[in-house]
Amino acid sequence: MSRRTYYDSATVMLALVPTDGQFKPVGGYAILSDKPKGQTRVLDYGTLILVETSLALEEFSKLLTTVTGEGNASLAGFAILAKGDFEAVTWPYERFMPSDYEYFPVEWGCDFYKFKFTLQASIPGLLPVKPELPLYPDGQTAWGQWMKVEPARIDLPGKFFFLFPNMDAKIDRVVLTSNSIRISLAQGKVDFSSLKGKLFVAEAYTGTYRPSTNSDLTFPQGSAEVTLSFKPGSIYLTLMSKEGELVDLRKSYLTYPAGRGVEFELTSEEVEKIIDQGENETTEFKLEIPKNHMEFAETMVAFSNLRGGLFLLGIDEHGEVKGLQDADATKMEERIQNFSREFCDPAVKFTLRKVDLEGKAVIAVEIPEGSAKPYWLKNHGPMIRSGSTDRVMSRIEAQQLFSTPKGPFG
Repeated sequence: MSRRTYYDSATVMLALVPTDGQFKPVGGYAILSDKPKGQTRVLDYGTLILVETSLALEEFSKLLTTVTGEGNASLAGFAILAKGDFEAVTWPYERFMPSDYEYFPVEWGCDFYKFKFTLQASIPGLLPVKPELPLYPDGQTAWGQWMKVEPARIDLPGKFFFLFPNMDAKIDRVVLTSNSIRISLAQGKVDFSSLKGKLFVAEAYTGTYRPSTNSDLTFPQGSAEVTLSFKPGSIYLTLMSKEGELVDLRKSYLTYPAGRGVEFELTSEEVEKIIDQGENETTEFKLEIPKNHMEFAETMVAFSNLRGGLFLLGIDEHGEVKGLQDADATKMEERIQNFSREFCDPAVKFTLRKVDLEGKAVIAVEIPEGSAKPYWLKNHGPMIRSGSTDRVMSRIEAQQLFSTPKGPFG
């Protein structure tokens, strides 16, 4: 990581509990950035202190040295008891977070390291009401909202994460067609010519063995395409610098309509096949977006909590192609984005495209399997798909999702 000369500052998020004139950390993280040093904000509830501060690179380096060498630190005017040690790393990729991971507010692939505090403070229950501070029902909620994460889901209690984004580039789209996989990159700090990739594709199980494919990739124009002679069941894709440093990755099991991090190219013929199969756990027909947006958001949440799903707008409940009177994809995308943010927690990702069927316009809205499960329908709870309908998760189903860390933190 020493070649990443684009770092200019670090944003530090930390929760503290006062103890005998000093402060014990509850947990937090630091994210390196190419932006200039910013401001410091503190919410002091007395029993819980929430800190957001920005450090110049030299200040961050000094903080890191002090914490690891002396077991204490001074941050935003607080003397912090920070004794502890880094958790051992047995395999470099074990401590890498892909760019499509949704739990941390980072848009690039990240190397990360976990520092475990010897003295862990407990989050207070009720917080005092102070006119000048935001109102939260309890300390746990305040901590999560302040950190912009779900602390329990990413093993944050009692730990501090150091995140080092790799801004060279990132994987933007992985599109599966009927006979190939297309990969496109988003531009970062380096030229596409200085990047390389590797792609492993295993065939979907058909009862007989066939060898998987293994391809070396280059991205002269920021994209690559690999031809396939079989139906893929899973992919593993890595993006690397020419020196072999990991820049980004994707892992996905492909179950139509969407594997996590993978889009499926929809042709008219493929849409017709889906319509013939009728509504099910991964497919929902709609004549149009309902006026009650929460109804649509409910199914978005349910798809995200399962294996992803597909809305076909302009199709009635019997599978008849009616088409849309107003098929302006840009306006529809804005509408869906708005009520995804309004009703879904976290907001549900989707892709939208127009398909022509029988001379009529149909809109396909693809929802990938979520990487930040469980997703909630606000004021209702976590939803799940059951056949062709949606329902609230049972207590056991919700506990299973909450208790299992996802992605690189599992």
